[in-house]
Amino acid sequence: MRPSDVLFGSYPRSGSTWLRFVLFECLTAQPADYEIVDRTLPELGDHRGAPALLRESGRVIHTHERWRPPGPLALYMVRDPRSVLLSEYRFNQRRRLPVGTLPDFARNFIAGRTSPHGSWSQHVTYWMGQATPHAQVSVVRFEDLHAKPVETVGELLGAWAIPMPDDVIRRAVRHNDRDNMREKEVAAHHNAFGAREDLTIPFVGKGSPDAWREDLSPKLAGEVRKAMWGAMRVAGYD
Repeated sequence: MRPSDVLFGSYPRSGSTWLRFVLFECLTAQPADYEIVDRTLPELGDHRGAPALLRESGRVIHTHERWRPPGPLALYMVRDPRSVLLSEYRFNQRRRLPVGTLPDFARNFIAGRTSPHGSWSQHVTYWMGQATPHAQVSVVRFEDLHAKPVETVGELLGAWAIPMPDDVIRRAVRHNDRDNMREKEVAAHHNAFGAREDLTIPFVGKGSPDAWREDLSPKLAGEVRKAMWGAMRVAGYD
């Protein structure tokens, strides 16, 4: 990696695919689809041929790993763990993994046993602790991106010294709203997703910041909050 690269970290199912699509359209003025976004804003390890989109030949490289950003700029996207829990439960069903009941899965999620990337709390605590006087970590909350997308993306690109007109951001957000993301998923699923996945379960979920209030029992929501309260507070979910 280059010092001018921006490492974009996120815990799985936090909305990073959505943000990558929006950033792609803002930075390239091209329509986003799964294949071109994966090539242009790639995963760490597949980034060698990625094009420079930022100042000084910098690239945007995504990862779910806990890994110290090499340059002065990084991005971390975070989402309420109660929503992540539900999304990961459905995603693991899509991948045909044994998930058990939702209460069983919730307790395994809290313990960090449902993802190869460990627990949500450990992930958030690690990444949000990477900011130093010499390294800036821009934090984007899924809920803020949903509520005020133009302002949120504009502030992020401003931190990277890339001024972007509001109408450009607004168009990118509109092109990649939930319905359009679903259509792009259907058009791309043969190439973009694993052969063993159950394609009857959509990759793109509800996209709602409040889905957990409808689909998670108060008891389970309370268990998640109690177990993850410290990291939730650090991430602004107080």
